[in-house]
Amino acid sequence: LQPLTPEKHVAFTCEISTPGGGGGGGGGGPGGRQRARTVGSAGGETMKRELARKRLARLAAETLIIEEEETKTSPQVSIFKKTGAKSPNCDVTTSRQHIYNKVTTPGKKKPSNVRENTPRNYRELWQTAIKQQILLNRMEKENQKMQADEELLAVRRMKLEYEDLVNTAPEVAQQWEAILQQGVRCRRSEIRQQIGRGVCKWKRGEIWNLIVAQTGENTPPLPDEFVTKFSEWGKGYDDLKSQLTPHQHAILIDLGRTFPTHGYFSGALGPGQLSMFNLLKSYSILDPEVGYCQGLPFLVGVLMMHLEEEEEAFNILKFILFNLNLRSMFKPDMTGLQVAMYQLTRLLLETNPDLYKLLDKLGVDPSLYATPWFLTLFAANFPLGFVARVIDLLILDGKAAIIKVGMCMLLQTSHRLLECESLEEVMNIIKTELPNLPRQSLEDVIRQAASLNVSRQLKKYEVEYCVIQEEITLNESGKGESYSSLSQQNVNLKKENAKLTERMSSLEEDLDNEREAVQTLHLELRQQTQKAESLENKVLEAEADRTRRQEAEAMNIKLLEFIKVQAESSTEFRDFYESVRGEEINGNLVT
Repeated sequence: LQPLTPEKHVAFTCEISTPGGGGGGGGGGPGGRQRARTVGSAGGETMKRELARKRLARLAAETLIIEEEETKTSPQVSIFKKTGAKSPNCDVTTSRQHIYNKVTTPGKKKPSNVRENTPRNYRELWQTAIKQQILLNRMEKENQKMQADEELLAVRRMKLEYEDLVNTAPEVAQQWEAILQQGVRCRRSEIRQQIGRGVCKWKRGEIWNLIVAQTGENTPPLPDEFVTKFSEWGKGYDDLKSQLTPHQHAILIDLGRTFPTHGYFSGALGPGQLSMFNLLKSYSILDPEVGYCQGLPFLVGVLMMHLEEEEEAFNILKFILFNLNLRSMFKPDMTGLQVAMYQLTRLLLETNPDLYKLLDKLGVDPSLYATPWFLTLFAANFPLGFVARVIDLLILDGKAAIIKVGMCMLLQTSHRLLECESLEEVMNIIKTELPNLPRQSLEDVIRQAASLNVSRQLKKYEVEYCVIQEEITLNESGKGESYSSLSQQNVNLKKENAKLTERMSSLEEDLDNEREAVQTLHLELRQQTQKAESLENKVLEAEADRTRRQEAEAMNIKLLEFIKVQAESSTEFRDFYESVRGEEINGNLVT
């Protein structure tokens, strides 16, 4: 069949039989009832005409589309079509629009500024199309960038889905902005003071990076023993991440146990768990001596919540474990953990002896409650807002921070602990009541820990622990002294220490007296200086008066001489006048 073209539209006719004709009971005579207007009926002329018109319009549209596809289109025409401009080869898109443009009706008026058969400026159209295409490309890039930023913002919001202990005041946030602008030039005391006031969780990652950078500038580099001990020490994070570790199975098992209720880590092998796996695997390759410990995922998880890039979190993890020597707590022998628990016990003995005696009497060893505190940085039981505040102090003060927080935590509920009569009651308070303290009470614990300065005591306790361990080792080998002799030596040393303390106190009193005497001498010297200055002022004033007096006497002498001269001149004038006056009287002259 030949396709129906527009040239055949005119030749198309549709013959329709006239009504009437054949009989039948329902014959369509003028007086009879009309039949229903259906397609098959003799009276369906209108419906047939409408169907024929629609069929012709559809065939005409299909013909125009085929012709447009057959014509060769240039790249400019395709760009015109994409940008919404009219194609130079086809002014209309459908046959109906073509017919509509050619039919003139009273209601349709052509614009006065448009002239028919005017040649089109294709250069301007081409420039417009190019500008529109460039604008569309820019808009597409901006939309992609905005979409990526929205995705990053959504991920960051998911990471920070926890409540702070207290709401950060606006002035505190402004002060943190000023500190971040100063950078490493900011003083350490200002940072410590601001951490005591509070940290905004949206800025916590930047603050950690600032403290790490400042500490790196003010402390010597790590010793070279790590370079010789660890073969992977000089490699970057990407190289470490691409390797395999024998601890992969243990790491994968613990991923689901770390922060299971947090949205970022709840998905099985989701982005949070994969990032945590990469960090733990990389560190186990870097430090084979520690390898992997079950407390590390909590520290890594908190770091990832506040840092955007995995490499940033890995660098801060490396700083905490190596520079702050926290890795000694995660070694297989856990020597650092033993030292930390001994320091906590000794610090508690000096701070609250009654509570120490009660815990010692009931057999509450610090390993029962302090081990999960120190290995997980309080993340196993306490809210995330409190854990983040602990890490703030940890990055600032090192391992001493968790010991101070643990002691302040025990002191916070010392009144309840002193009422206990059994080990079970003490452990119930420590494991259930302490994590459920009000948020303001937990913030008070952090601020109290931040205000303490016990570095000297902790260093002394560490030396004591090392000495005790060495003595125990020597006694076990049979080369050490007896415990009684060591105790006697300790008592003697304490007595000498007490005497030295008394002498030091007396020397301090003498020093205070000497300081007071020096202050008195300074005061007297200041008074004498003031008197000398006043006397000097009086001497200067006397000299000025004497000078003025001499000047006045000189002026008086000059004035007297002038008066004398004037008096002599007036006497001569009087004599002259009298002589002249006498001649006038005698000679009757008029002067």
